[in-house]
Amino acid sequence: MSRSTFSGPVLAGVDSAFHKEGFDAGASGFNLREGPNWGFVNMVQSVAIEEEALGYRFSGIVIPYKSIITRVSLLVTTAWSASGSGSPYVQIGVGWGAVPAVNGTPPEKDINELSGGIDTSVLGNHDMAPGSTPQVAAIACDTNGNTVLDGMSTTLLRPGMLVRDGDFGTGDDFAADTYISSITSATALVLTRAAITTATTTASFLGTGGLGVDVPSWMNMGSVHGGTDMMIVIDEHYVGGTTGRGVLTVEYCQAVDLSAIA
Repeated sequence: MSRSTFSGPVLAGVDSAFHKEGFDAGASGFNLREGPNWGFVNMVQSVAIEEEALGYRFSGIVIPYKSIITRVSLLVTTAWSASGSGSPYVQIGVGWGAVPAVNGTPPEKDINELSGGIDTSVLGNHDMAPGSTPQVAAIACDTNGNTVLDGMSTTLLRPGMLVRDGDFGTGDDFAADTYISSITSATALVLTRAAITTATTTASFLGTGGLGVDVPSWMNMGSVHGGTDMMIVIDEHYVGGTTGRGVLTVEYCQAVDLSAIA
């Protein structure tokens, strides 16, 4: 299949207001007004990734400076294998500086700027979104064999965070792909899946981003780290094999800076 390349950004729409013939339910006759309605075209880059114990690495995707990230997803087609110390997850971040070969190591990086944790032990498409939710490790809590988790402090937690056993995946209290559904009080929350155990234990939580800088990065790619195009990097944890496969997709509108109105 042939393709063409050119410099962006790409715009589509009507340049100025005009009338055309058509039915207008709010007025008599056939007088419709359209435009101006210029908009930025949504761009997409996708790459295949494999389960490899390489640490953080360049995915092959580069996003232009001042782009808005509209969606990041990881389609897991073959589940990652768990290691002996925990179940696997992947973080999505950014890198900058000299661009290495795919799977190479960028000179500078923020390994969890776009997503703090994606459960790669579960097949399917995993969507990510910005939320300025931190990673919170080893909170004491009580599991009840159901979806209620209590006896804890929920101050630092947010709905949508991924729940992990113990210190990020070292226990067996929670099923894979368990998230916070809602926070019901200062000491209790509801999970998307029932806890496996009924016990006093510890749990860790992964959100998008690590230091609250993820929202500006989604709104203006490259603005947080000196104003440049950004490499998308992946960082795997608790890798137990080499059979996992997936497709990482980043959708964005090129060269649209929303930081001024944030």
